[in-house]
Amino acid sequence: MRNILALVILFFISFVVFAKSTALNYEDISSVRLMNHNNVPIKVLVYREKKLFASSIYNNLDFVSQLSRVIADINAQGTLEYREKLKLVILDSTSKSLAGLPLSTEEKEEYITHLRFKGDRWLQDFGEIMVASTIDDPQEKLLIFDVNRGRGLVDLPPMLANFWNGYYFKLDNESTPGNYGGNIEATPNNIHYIGNTSTKKLQNFFKDHGQKDNLIFLRTDWLRVGHVDEYISTIITDDECGFALVKASPLRALELLKNASEDSFLSFPSRYEEEGYAKSFREIQKRLNTEDIFSKDYTPIDVIGRQLAKQKTIIAIIDKNINALIQKIKQKSPQCASIKVVEYPTIFKCSSSSVATNPKGCQAWIPGAANMLVLRDHLIIPDPFFTPYKNSINQQVTKLKQKVHYIDDMYYHRLVGEIHCGTNVFRLPNEVLNPAIY
Repeated sequence: MRNILALVILFFISFVVFAKSTALNYEDISSVRLMNHNNVPIKVLVYREKKLFASSIYNNLDFVSQLSRVIADINAQGTLEYREKLKLVILDSTSKSLAGLPLSTEEKEEYITHLRFKGDRWLQDFGEIMVASTIDDPQEKLLIFDVNRGRGLVDLPPMLANFWNGYYFKLDNESTPGNYGGNIEATPNNIHYIGNTSTKKLQNFFKDHGQKDNLIFLRTDWLRVGHVDEYISTIITDDECGFALVKASPLRALELLKNASEDSFLSFPSRYEEEGYAKSFREIQKRLNTEDIFSKDYTPIDVIGRQLAKQKTIIAIIDKNINALIQKIKQKSPQCASIKVVEYPTIFKCSSSSVATNPKGCQAWIPGAANMLVLRDHLIIPDPFFTPYKNSINQQVTKLKQKVHYIDDMYYHRLVGEIHCGTNVFRLPNEVLNPAIY
């Protein structure tokens, strides 16, 4: 019966089938539930920019090519049933989006779908792909939750609701980044964690529709974009808890940088020399070996010093919010008393006008690894380039039986985003990877 249900779901979510969505009013909705990394992923959405210039600075063609290769390689491992295989859905305004991908004709036919859509790159922003029950129908059904982001994505949520024969609901509020999809996430045991840059309307939407006891609001007002996916994620594990948390860790980043060899700085690609990563990191290493940046008496005298002085406060902010999330997780799932926390080395660069005790406008200095795409036990991570950081990530996640795929996402990073920001995933609402999670 379960397999039959899954096949029915797959039929309705096919991009070949075009149906009519049902628009809901606020009072029509009884309950909602976010998808999470325990739900089986089957479609990855990415927007491919029109090629205006040859340089990858101005388009994401290289990124989409890398992503398509990773999707094909995951499928080629032979561990997935046919209905479980991943599809990469490429949205763009042309009719030739499959040209130039590093895939065979057979791979393109099997793993790639093209959808004509003129929009923009930030596919995580439009809202959420979730499920809802209504006052008239207690059975959960797909819901495309439109947070009224607008701009280039204004037509995408209703279009997806139509393609997938789902419910459609648009939040009645002004467009604000704090309400975007990257600021609305859920743990595998259904704790909905939302950034405090969100509006009361968004927060009340979840409170009023069955998630009041599963909500926690985490601090994101120190970040430039202000989204929780910039410093928190989750991965599925086979231990008692069933999943682990991932956090961006400035402390681990600074410790690794302090002890890095000279050869490590050569791992920054020469094509990004204008970013000054190697030069900046060498200078940071020099300071770490000659100054105590965590001392209460530390007085920075220049730009690098002022950025380093802010890391102490950022560490405290991240740890406080991670600990609050852990407590919420443990309240619901006592078996997660010893939940693992993976630390991705990340130094943040903040607004020069903010002070050390109250950093503002912060973003990952180099590509932020925590802002990743999680597909089963495959982690598609923004390439931080710096070998000590990659080695640290690899050592931690391979112990949890995860497979790592690094992708150069500098196109997004330069625009203050990363891989998770630029993609979205359709996951099966009633199919999970680890049934033991509750």
